This record gives sequence, C-alpha cells and structure tokens, in this order.
Amino acid sequence: MRITPRGIVNSANADDLRHIRSTFKRENYLRIPAFIEPRLLAVILKYLQRAHFEQSEYGEVGRELALWNSPVVGALHLLMNDPALLEFVRRISGCGPVGSFTGRLYRMIARPGMEFGWHSDLIENDLRVGVAMTINLGVRPYRGGMLQMRRMDDKAITEIPNAEPGDAIIFRLAHDLRHRVTPVEGKVPKTAFTGWFMAVPKYADLKREWLAGSNDVNGLEASRLPTTKTPAPEEAVSIPPTIVALPRRGETIIASIRTGRFYGLNGTASRMWELMATGRSLHRSALVMAREYSVDVAVAERDLIALAANLAARQLITLGKAEKIARRR
Repeated sequence: MRITPRGIVNSANADDLRHIRSTFKRENYLRIPAFIEPRLLAVILKYLQRAHFEQSEYGEVGRELALWNSPVVGALHLLMNDPALLEFVRRISGCGPVGSFTGRLYRMIARPGMEFGWHSDLIENDLRVGVAMTINLGVRPYRGGMLQMRRMDDKAITEIPNAEPGDAIIFRLAHDLRHRVTPVEGKVPKTAFTGWFMAVPKYADLKREWLAGSNDVNGLEASRLPTTKTPAPEEAVSIPPTIVALPRRGETIIASIRTGRFYGLNGTASRMWELMATGRSLHRSALVMAREYSVDVAVAERDLIALAANLAARQLITLGKAEKIARRR
C-alpha cells in the first residue's frame, strides 16, 4: 500500500489481506515501509523545513512540538481520507465502519520531558474506532522516539521501529492496551503525522469543511479569472508536484500543499481532470469526452479549454506542448 498525489494505491489481493488481518490480530500493529510515494514525500519534507512548531502539552500523557494550520496537514488529511484506506483499515482490524481519519503533525526533540507516557488514546464516549496510524515525516532516520506497546496485565513490551522517512505504522487501540513514545536521542528530531480513524465525521462533512470559503472551479466566468492566456487545443496538461487530488463518487477534491487551499470538481469536470492528467492534448481529451457524453467534439473541446484556463489561473496545472509533457512523464 502506498499513498500518492492521486490517493491510495493498494495492490493487496485476498490472500494478502487474510495474512495481514491475521498478523494484525496477533501483533496489534502493521508496519508499512515507504507508505508515502517518494516524490510526494520530497515535496512534503521541503515544505516542512521552515515550518514553525509550537510546544503542546497533553496533561500527564506528555509534551511535543505541534504544527497547526499547515498546508501539509490539509493535503495529508485529504489523502488519508481515501475510501481505499478507510476500507483497508476496517478489513484488517475488524473494527466497525470507518467514517474518516483525523490527525496532527508533531515533532519531538531531545529535551527533558518531551515524550509520551503510557496511555490508550481512548476516552468515554469516544468516536475513535480503535485504530491509529503514525507516519514518519523526518528528513533523516532518528534515534529513540520509539513506539512501544504492552497489555495492562503484561510487563512485556513490543517495540515498533519507524525511523525511515515515509514509513508508517497502523496500530490497535483498546482499553487493555497501552502505548507510549520514548524520548528522542541525539540531534535528529522525530517528525510525524499521527492520528486516529473515526466513526464520524463522515466524508460529506469533511468536504463541506474543506471547501468552505473556496471558489468552485467548475463554471467560473472567464471575466472573473486572473489574466491568463487561452490554452491551445494541441497543448497538454502537467500537474505540479504540490497538487494532490482525491477522486470519490464521481467528483474530485484538489488541495495545494503550497497554499493550503481546497477546490472541488463536479462529475463532468472531474472526468476532464482525469483525462487531462494522463498527458493527452486537450484535443485528444475532447475526443474522449465527446464519445463518452455524446456531444459534439467542438463543444467538448471548448469546455475543456475553459476548465484548463480556470485551473491554470489558480496554478493547479501548467500547460505546454504535449510532446514535452509526455517526455517528462
């Protein structure tokens, strides 16, 4: 399983899932090496280099440095709410329906008291389904900062290494299970995106929150767009590495790691985005749209050009000669 700028890619077959489910039941965790696709990881790490982390305390549990309101957090929240991941977690853990994932981005450094003591992450009337996940977003492997687990009635401790950038751990939460994070050692900090799978909110509620205050990009009047040249039919589209997108149920939500803004595409515009993202020229994409939607090619091409201009004005795509974009791919 891997997280990419276009959502989750899961190549596990039925036999793999049975083995993973059995392992998770026995060990209470699953480690996923290279969970974040390398090019996406590189962009995330770039935007975290100058991020400002503020100290946060969680009562007796411990202390950390937290990063609030980061565009990286928004993009990760979008991708982590891919239905493919939510369903995978439900199937391997045996928990109830998973509505969403919610998390935070934190950093730990070698400082007295900066650690997490034994805790369960579960509280009364909690909406967490009993599964958590942590993703390593450090630039280099760190020492210490180890996730440890044990049962309340057992002194045996399971240590789960996760020091390689981009690696992830899915682990079980239960009232008879405790986990903690040990102090970081040395000069390399631990940076991670960690959180919980939730029964609610559902995707529809998250979508409303993401798109609140953002302009819909489906049908904006050309006069309201920033100045941009009209794309030519022979041009093709390239999606910048700072753009992530999640298709779901015939629509697509786009997020920018650079700006932190979200954008929504309806069913028809979502299909246009999908075709343009393949590197086809706008004209070739129009031929496919005309066939699929039973419209004149000229109409499909006009609508594709209008959407491409709209997206380019928001720096969600770049335009260029089809041959050059094909070579870059």
